[in-house]
Amino acid sequence: MTESQPASRERIGRHPGDWIPRGFNLLVALVSLILLAIFLFFTESGDPLIFNYSSWLLMLMGVLAVVLAAFGRAGLKGKTRTNQNLMLVCVSLVMGFLFCEIALRIMAEDPWQKFRVIRKMREKGVDIYPSINPFGERLHRLAPVPDVYTLLGNEGYGWIKYHADENGFRNPKGLYSSSERLDAFAVGDSFTMGCDVPDESYWINRIREDEGMAIYSAGVAAASPIQELARLMEYGIPKRPRVVLWVFYDNDYKGLQNELKSPFLLSYMPPGLEKHFTVEQRAAPEVMSAEELKAWIDEKLNNPIQQGFYSEDWRKKPMITILRRRSRLVDQLIELTDRQVLFHEETLEMTRKYSDVFRDVLAAAGEEVRKAGGELVFVYLPGIGYWLPETRGTFMEVRRRTLEITSSLGVPVIDFKEAVDRRGGDPFRMFSGGKKGGHYSKEGYRALAEVVGKDLRERLKEEREKDVTAEERGKRKEERKGG
Repeated sequence: MTESQPASRERIGRHPGDWIPRGFNLLVALVSLILLAIFLFFTESGDPLIFNYSSWLLMLMGVLAVVLAAFGRAGLKGKTRTNQNLMLVCVSLVMGFLFCEIALRIMAEDPWQKFRVIRKMREKGVDIYPSINPFGERLHRLAPVPDVYTLLGNEGYGWIKYHADENGFRNPKGLYSSSERLDAFAVGDSFTMGCDVPDESYWINRIREDEGMAIYSAGVAAASPIQELARLMEYGIPKRPRVVLWVFYDNDYKGLQNELKSPFLLSYMPPGLEKHFTVEQRAAPEVMSAEELKAWIDEKLNNPIQQGFYSEDWRKKPMITILRRRSRLVDQLIELTDRQVLFHEETLEMTRKYSDVFRDVLAAAGEEVRKAGGELVFVYLPGIGYWLPETRGTFMEVRRRTLEITSSLGVPVIDFKEAVDRRGGDPFRMFSGGKKGGHYSKEGYRALAEVVGKDLRERLKEEREKDVTAEERGKRKEERKGG
């Protein structure tokens, strides 16, 4: 028996049932570890920790390295049955990956769909452009593309498009140029521009029609306070608005970090704000023309890059970019490692860091509006996090700090969070995605129009009475001179 054992082991070792799974596992471990090393040294993602990695992505890579090392050890020293089972596990994982990939392609939103929709519209002769923030790397412009159709998004109401006015904002064409003085002027981000509902549900349109007011929107997606002050100075102050609506959303603090690095934006700032900027001096505003912006977008649409549409950062992380473009599942997995999963914590961190900056920006805006004979009104918009137990505390702290700033400056506030709570019912109906959040739904924007419209009605009533009184005094004065 003892003499036959070595021969038996030798026969087993040469059997395909032994060396096929062993070699398969070794190959999987080796190739995967090499790919992991490539990702580690030639890709970047997330907040700056090591090569701009996020801690979540580093943790994921660490777990994968341990698992792959275990595969390699099993291939070298594991028993035949162990290697066979591991090979079956690998095959099952591959089949599961393919199943999830197919399911995501059928069920999940296509990240390239917006570009495809634009191409189809252009093939039909529609001069249309995606809604983007025109400020960024090598983009020096305050207003989006003017006098074209602009495509927003699809959050349950179909693909929403509107025709931009002569400045590039979402307003009726000619409203700005034909108004000697505006009743109200609104600055803010994507909520201010009404993403993603049709014109009849856009809250500023509803106020304009229901109240008969000349209200102008300068909302731009992803805008933050420095941009908003620049747009107020450039487009709002010249029209001497009776009321300026400063529409605020919690992520406004996050954008300040990049805006304070811009000499272009500094050139639009009133005196006193230079101390917050990281650039040394003001620069002459070399404004990108509308045609230059259109050409830039056309070039990007011809070869869209999901990561890095606004810059060349994608060149530093080609592996992740390629994988995200080819695989919907990999794209979703990488999203889970991104800083967005910590959005509420980052928002509070940025609030603490930039509260003083925001106070000075809001104070400067109030002073400029008063000089123009108007009043600044702060409109506070809540996100979904206020009604989710796990994030409520964080956002309540952000709200408390923000409203303390407005109170210290004596700026009147329209608090939409309080208005939603007073209405009662399900607050998640205010959002297009329900508990998943998103922009406001048609119902949410309708409620916002009612709250803001009522406030404006009262304020403008007093302002208009003052204007009428001043006009009557002027007429009497002229009559006395004539007499």
